Order: sequence, then structure tokens, then C-alpha cells
Amino acid sequence: MKLKIIFLVAACSFTSSAWAKFVENTDITSYVNQLIKKQKVVSIPAGTYKIDANKSIIPKNGSEIKLDPRTRLTVIPTKHGSYRVFQIKNVENVKISGGFLVGDKYTHLGNIGEWGMGIEIRDSKNIFISDMNVDKMWGDAIYVGTNGKNSTYNINLNNIRMNDNRRQGLTITSVNKLLANNIKATNTKGAKPASGIDIEPNNGSMILKDIKLKDIVTSGNAGPGIQIGLSRYNHSTSPVSISIENHQDNKSQYGLLLGAINRDSLGSITLNSVDYNSNSCFNSWSNNKFMVYIRGNIGISSNKGCMGHFKNPNLSIK
Repeated sequence: MKLKIIFLVAACSFTSSAWAKFVENTDITSYVNQLIKKQKVVSIPAGTYKIDANKSIIPKNGSEIKLDPRTRLTVIPTKHGSYRVFQIKNVENVKISGGFLVGDKYTHLGNIGEWGMGIEIRDSKNIFISDMNVDKMWGDAIYVGTNGKNSTYNINLNNIRMNDNRRQGLTITSVNKLLANNIKATNTKGAKPASGIDIEPNNGSMILKDIKLKDIVTSGNAGPGIQIGLSRYNHSTSPVSISIENHQDNKSQYGLLLGAINRDSLGSITLNSVDYNSNSCFNSWSNNKFMVYIRGNIGISSNKGCMGHFKNPNLSIK
């Protein structure tokens, strides 16, 4: 009996020390980064903690970061127009799951910039983000792009809720193979374009390949539920491939905004089983090499500039 008592005391002591530096309502950024350097799996217990998003939580190759479903990581208000809670950059095989990320949209100390991100993924491979809520960021809930290497590959976003972010829910500027499944992007407002999801490369050197969005709900966004803009994508050697399956929108500016398509772009966009309470908007374009297929209840806005489907023979709506 005496040995059992000693064992239990030792076990309790170990457990207590393991969580010793997860003190609620304190800045845990540096502590989490220390743990990431030492161990593959980092678990953040239930509670509310502060994050210095100017420093960021920075996963390494093979990191797995688990937030308890009751964990809330809140951004310490900053004057900087650019930040990220999780910075995933030049790494592979990273998993992040669970909990809530809460930005400083209503407590921000300045009025410049629009790039405060919940999760930023650049030039990384085999990234899995799941079962998270990302709200009230100064910019986007999640940003997927590149610093010029175009090496962002195999990004998986599953069961993500993004609400009341300032600029976008999800932004995609460059990626080769992305699956976003069971995504809800709502009430984006504060900085244009204020879309639920925006697929828009910054220039023609980027890649938009094998992008699949499935079971998507957007609502109440000041901008479109989903926006796709290819006016700057003059990359004739890398065809675009985007498919959207089962997208529902309610009371966003548009269910879908399909912007102009650069005359040098190649590829296709396919939407199946869409159902929009809000009408859609189609800009006109003269590229006869790019195909767009849409199946579902979309409605078409009579606003000026939204009737381009009459001028685009390669746009099929059924």
C-alpha cells in the first residue's frame, strides 16, 4: 500500500508540472514554441490563453499541435497590420487541430493593414488543419499562398468554422493540391473583398492546381460567398483546375463572384450542386480557352457588370 501511495504522488506531481506553464490569461507563445522544439506532439489544455501573433506559433517539420475543444487562443491586440497566430512556412507534415483562435478585430490598436491571419500556410507540404474555429482576425482566418517558391502542396482543411473575420474567411493564392471539406465561412466584413472564400493569385507565376472545395456553407458575408478572380493569372503553362461541390450560400453579397479571366489563362472551373439564396455575378471575358461549368440553383444578379454569362460562350450554366 505504501508503494502505491508513493507512486500516485509521483504521478500527480508529473502531471502538474507538465501543465505548469499553461496559465490562463497569460501569453503562452514562447512556451509553446519551446515545446515544439523539444517534442513532436504538443497539447494545449482547455482554457483561455494569450498569443503574441507578431511572434507567432511556429511548427517545425512533423509537428502535431492539439488544442482541447475548449481551448481559446486570443490575439494580444497589436498596432501591426500583419500578423499570424500560426505561421506554417517551409515545413512538411504538420497537423493542427481543435479549439478556437480569436483575433483582435475589435481591439486592434491601429487602422492600417489587412493581413492579420489566424493560420498562414506558405511553401509547405502535407499540412492538415481540422476541427477548429477561427474568428475575428484583422485579416483572414486562413491564408494559403507562396513566397515565390510555389511549393505549397497537399493542404487539407477539414471541419473549419470561420466567423466575423475582417478581410476573408479563406484565401487561396497559390497551391498544388488542396482539399477543403466541411467549411463554414460567415459574416466576413470590414475590409474588401470581405469574401467567405477567395481564390485569387497575385500574379501569373503562381499555381492553382487540383483545388477541391466540398460541402461549403457561406452566409452573411459583405462580399461574395466564394470569389474567384483570375485577371492577373497570365500563366499559360500551368492550367487552373478548381472544383466546388455542394456549396450553399445565404445572404452574402453574391453566392459566387466569377471575376475576369486573363486571356492567357488555361484550365477549368467546375461547380456542382450549388444552392444560392443570393444571386451570382459573372464578369465578362474574351478567353475562349478557359471553361466554366456550373450546375445548380445560382440566380444571376442584374447589377451592372454581372451579366457576363451572356458574352462568355465557354460558360455553361444548367
